[in-house]
This record gives sequence, structure tokens and C-alpha cells, in this order.
Amino acid sequence: MATSEIATAAFASADLNEDLWAVYVALELCTRLITSHIAAGATFVPNPLQLFNRMRMLLKRLFSRSRQTLPVRSVYEAIVARARQPELYTTGGVPDTLDGRYDMIVLHTDAVMVHLQQGSEADKAFAQELIDEVFRDMDRSLREMGVGDMGVGKRVKKMATVYFGRANAYAGARAEGQEGLEAALLRNVYAGDEGKADCARRLATYAGALHDAVAALNRDDIRAGTLQLPDVRLMQG
Repeated sequence: MATSEIATAAFASADLNEDLWAVYVALELCTRLITSHIAAGATFVPNPLQLFNRMRMLLKRLFSRSRQTLPVRSVYEAIVARARQPELYTTGGVPDTLDGRYDMIVLHTDAVMVHLQQGSEADKAFAQELIDEVFRDMDRSLREMGVGDMGVGKRVKKMATVYFGRANAYAGARAEGQEGLEAALLRNVYAGDEGKADCARRLATYAGALHDAVAALNRDDIRAGTLQLPDVRLMQG
């Protein structure tokens, strides 16, 4: 594929109206790598658009760490860090898969979203920024995995459907009490596996304690980018 064709495919991406330096550097690296493959007579040449997207995203993540992190990004990173607690996948029995990890991001994001949505208009606006950041990160991650533009859009749409479906289910379940939340988690996180009933019970207790703890946090601090999630532990036994 010629350099001009790679450039055309690259700039056809929908999200290239920011960080153009990463676009140009990734384009140069991508072109050189593919050219070297062809010159060496390789029988396999990487997909140029997937390679470009991966290089660009890696460059952006590498160098954006030196920039000032936006408050919403800091809050999201704190949520992700808590959602990756090993005990959720050991004691909690959550599947250690992409779906399982996303479920834990949903669970923890939901606690923060509920708290923000009960606040002022500024808090509600920040809640919208937070959910937007969740799906921006999903988009970035999928592109780094080599998923093409059309595939990314479909998958992010599906993930959004999952998120809001889970959030609505958990809101209704919390109104029903502990047993309702256990049933919702068993159905959504553990795919209805009755053998995971004890895990669902532990996770429901954890989720309830998490919501209570987050409800005590200062919303102004959260909007400023400080989310100090309380040390809520997953009970054993």
C-alpha cells in the first residue's frame, strides 16, 4: 500500500481532530514499517490502518502522561484502579475476562454516578463527563487491540447498552434490598450461575458498602479530580 493510501485511510478515522502530532508520527512509523516489510520481500504485511491506530494510541498514552490530567480522567483512573482489585476476581469469583473486568468498571462507576446525579447541576454535568470518559476509554482500548473503525463503533454501542442496562437493573435491585441486589448481580455478573450464589452475596454486600461510602464523599472534591474511594473490602466466607 502506498504512503498516500495509508494517509487516506488514516485520516478517514473519525477522532483525528486532536493530537495531530501523534497522527503524523504514527503515520511515519507505520509507513516505514510497512515499506521495510515489502522491501524485505515479506509475504505478510500488517494491516496498515490497524497498525496506524495502535501506534497512534500508544504514542498518545505515552506522552499524554506528561500533560496535566483532566479532573474527569483522574476520577476515571481511580475507578479503574479500584475495579482491578485482585480480590474481586478471587474471593468475589468475578470472571477474570474482558467482560468481567468491564462489569467491575460498571459497578464502581455506577456508585460514583449515583452520588453525582443526586447533587447540583454542576455535579450532574460532571457525571455526564465521566460517562463520556468511560466510553472514550473503551474506544481507545478497542483501537489499540486492532479493532477497525466500524467494529469499534458497534462494540462501544453494545458496551453502552450493557452499562445502562446494568445501572438500571442495580438501581431497581437496591430498592428491593440485599436479596434483590444479589439476584441482579448473579444474573448480570455471573451469568445466572447458581454455583456462584455465595460470590453474588459477597459482591452485593461489597456494592452496598461501596455506595454508602461514596455517598459520604465531597462532590466538589470529585469534580476537582480527587476521588479517594474508601477502603471497602470484600468479605470472605
